[in-house]
Amino acid sequence: MNEDSQLVIIRNYRWNFTVNSLNAAFYTVAMTFASIVTFLPLFIEKLGGSNLLIGLVPSVAFIGYQLPGMFSAAFVENMPNKLRFVKNITLIERLPFLILALLCLGVARENPQVAILFTFVCLILITFTSGTITPAWLDYIVKVTPRKSLGMYFAMGSGLGGLIGIGASFWAGYFLKTYPFPTNFFYCFIWAFVAVMLSYGMTLLGREPSVQPSQTKTKIWEYYQKIPLLLSKDGQLRNYIIFRNLQCLGSMASTFFVVYGVKRLGFPDQSASWMTVSLLLSQSMSFFLWGYIGDRYHHKIVLIFGAIGLSLTSVFALFFSTYWAILMVFVFLGWYYSAQGTSGLAILRDMAPEGRYPTYLALSNGLTVLAAFLAPVLGGRIADLYSYRSMFWLAFCFSVAGLLFLLFFIPMRKKRME
Repeated sequence: MNEDSQLVIIRNYRWNFTVNSLNAAFYTVAMTFASIVTFLPLFIEKLGGSNLLIGLVPSVAFIGYQLPGMFSAAFVENMPNKLRFVKNITLIERLPFLILALLCLGVARENPQVAILFTFVCLILITFTSGTITPAWLDYIVKVTPRKSLGMYFAMGSGLGGLIGIGASFWAGYFLKTYPFPTNFFYCFIWAFVAVMLSYGMTLLGREPSVQPSQTKTKIWEYYQKIPLLLSKDGQLRNYIIFRNLQCLGSMASTFFVVYGVKRLGFPDQSASWMTVSLLLSQSMSFFLWGYIGDRYHHKIVLIFGAIGLSLTSVFALFFSTYWAILMVFVFLGWYYSAQGTSGLAILRDMAPEGRYPTYLALSNGLTVLAAFLAPVLGGRIADLYSYRSMFWLAFCFSVAGLLFLLFFIPMRKKRME
């Protein structure tokens, strides 16, 4: 990176930090109204969907968020301007929120099976577009954010969004309680669309100088040929990917906690909003804490706390059946999500050589996609054939295995310096 480009980045640091944090915040609010953990599974259940279909919600989302980056990273690493690529295609990710809202005006009531189909089409468009632009977006963030502040950036946007999202959750709960189905979900999805378009506006305000990558441009076929060699040489990356796979399997129950509370424990539908509040409040508070700990000490410490939180979700679901216990499940789930959302991204920056962050991110996401897809589908199948408790036990075993693997096989190495 030449001196002029470095000066542009320094001069625009505060501006970019602000608009990028607001971007993440508004997107977090949007995903509160259309949460793949609470509201979308409940929407599918109200449309008459089975546990298998409910389990497909996070499965499709995980594939969309994680797999496309394996293909786009090869192009992204050689782009002098990453933000331009994001701006060109991100509308494809935003408009499906409007389609979801429009489904509720007639189709959801008159033909729920068609509504389920279109819900999954929208989910595919949202998540696959997001997964495609993620390597470019995060490489842009890494470029314009100093390494010592990277954890706090991830914490600020998502934490601020979570705090605003708490109000959004109450609002969504009001919609669910006050209006009949599917009108209640129309209001949730239309506000998700408003928030996601505000996020898009922040995307357009970002400032990035064009910088030619320092590494030699690699042909696409050569890029993919070198990936097995990279994985065989970098044991730290390889072990991190194994850890991520175990965590994905350990999170198989996360989509079913709301449905379990409503269907098995008899909680009212609007309790989904309080569960979302618990999740967002936990995420928001822990985002700021994890950002500080990760930047000040080490991101592995944060991941350990996140893995403990994931294990505790199954423990509380297994041994307690009160309303407050299920709310605590979402508190621990928030620990896990925020740890992965801050240090799970930042630790890859510490592992990656200069200019290779998109590839490390894409491999971390792409090579966990099978586990991410199978986990909720397997969980839903186990719940159908046996019981929710059987699913919780299996999730607990995988989450503990992930925690132990993190403790013993991912060393707390010194961070790479700029």
